[in-house]
Amino acid sequence: MTDDTSKTAKLTLVPGNPLKTADHLPRYVRVTERLPNGVIAFDFAVGTPDMFVELILPEDAFEAFCENNSAVHMTLEQSAEVDLEMEKYRYGEEGMELKRAAARMRSGEHEPS
Repeated sequence: MTDDTSKTAKLTLVPGNPLKTADHLPRYVRVTERLPNGVIAFDFAVGTPDMFVELILPEDAFEAFCENNSAVHMTLEQSAEVDLEMEKYRYGEEGMELKRAAARMRSGEHEPS
């Protein structure tokens, strides 16, 4: 049996680059659904609105969660950007181009010549 501790590199911080924590990063919430039983489905992000987890809490727990995390609600613009990025991920660039072409056809626009 070998001693694996000799093979493990010791982790050290680079001088002048302190280890950063998420404590100073903004926190965002976006309510995605309010269920009849009082449960709220929402997205929660730290640092940037486009990297989030989906959570579900009763309304009073949601309010406490937002307060404890000093969370702000995403703006309409941030929500639209998040939705667009999710569509790009889901459909890919080719799928997004097909969606844009279908939207142009519905609105009566024609392809540029």
